[in-house]
Amino acid sequence: MDHRFLYFYIVPFAALLADIAILIVLYFSGERRQSRFTLTMFYVGIAGWNLYLFLTYIAPTPEQAIQNLFYMYTFQLLMTNSFLLFSLELSKTSIPTIEKIMKISLFFSFVWYILLNYSYFFSSRNNLFINGVNKFDWGFYPNAGYGSYITNLYWLFVFIVSFYYLFVYIKNHPEDKRVKIITGIFVLIVLASITNFVALWGFNTLPIGNAADAVLTTILAAIYFREQYLENKAKFFLKVSGIISAIALTLIIIWIFSDLIHVIYENKFLFFLFAVITSFLSLLFFNILFSPPVPVGSFEKIYEKLRKEYGLTHQEAMICRYVLENKDRKEILNILNISGNTLKVQLGSIYKKTIEKHNNKSDLNRNKFPMLKRFLEEIISNL
Repeated sequence: MDHRFLYFYIVPFAALLADIAILIVLYFSGERRQSRFTLTMFYVGIAGWNLYLFLTYIAPTPEQAIQNLFYMYTFQLLMTNSFLLFSLELSKTSIPTIEKIMKISLFFSFVWYILLNYSYFFSSRNNLFINGVNKFDWGFYPNAGYGSYITNLYWLFVFIVSFYYLFVYIKNHPEDKRVKIITGIFVLIVLASITNFVALWGFNTLPIGNAADAVLTTILAAIYFREQYLENKAKFFLKVSGIISAIALTLIIIWIFSDLIHVIYENKFLFFLFAVITSFLSLLFFNILFSPPVPVGSFEKIYEKLRKEYGLTHQEAMICRYVLENKDRKEILNILNISGNTLKVQLGSIYKKTIEKHNNKSDLNRNKFPMLKRFLEEIISNL
């Protein structure tokens, strides 16, 4: 085994740990959160994929590599269906349409799973999903069988439907930057998945795709949760996921430059310096990514005033931003992806820190939501 790839072998294992941290985030992220179930299934699928990919890389025999691939295929079914469902939920597709599409997807999955089990238990494993094994310099990987074409059809269906509804939503809601960014990450994940899949035809591309997947899925979680209210435990584990992903990114960079490192490997100081600088830059990148965004533009000054003079939290200040943008309660719930009870508590805290300190008690018997908007507009006019 080439020592240069030892750095790369750890990447899927690091990605597995990051996925577990994200699953813990989802566990502590509060009840009734939109897409919580779908994302949980998605990251369970990714975690299982990374686990068995790591075991495939270090498999001592071709037979063991083949066995691991069958487990990977099973997790891939879970990952692909939840990817489709998450895309439909993100694009706010109607429930009846989601039900129809998911029935088709689950039917494909059922056929695929029956053939997968037949291939594993009742045949020689040839000519269905696997037809022999290739030996690359980074490890074993099987050749594609005829059943892999069913996978192609299934993936094509999932990608076309997912991106169709996402692009239609973006066209109708150009102001929703969050969905645009997540869709862009989806595109990169799909490209990485394609490089994973073509390895079945003997192309030496699997390490590239897996390296990209290890980082992109964590970035997806960071973007998804960035403007949302998270309990302290969820915030902690999201940070943990970012740190682990920074380690994975460091290992990827070391692997990419493995030939150069091989030259300077004897010089321990240069190797140590390269690893430290790479780790620092990776940690800096993920620290910025996993920190709540600071508003810029017209809201920037009032944001600072609300935070410093009125003692609002970041989440409370962001709610004030959406109030100023004439968003109603339902729209704020969708943007921040929080429950009605959480918004009620957050608004109560905002009222206490703002309008309740600057209004007569008799005035406070009225609806406080529009009063808050007027209060914020007065702050802007006095700046």
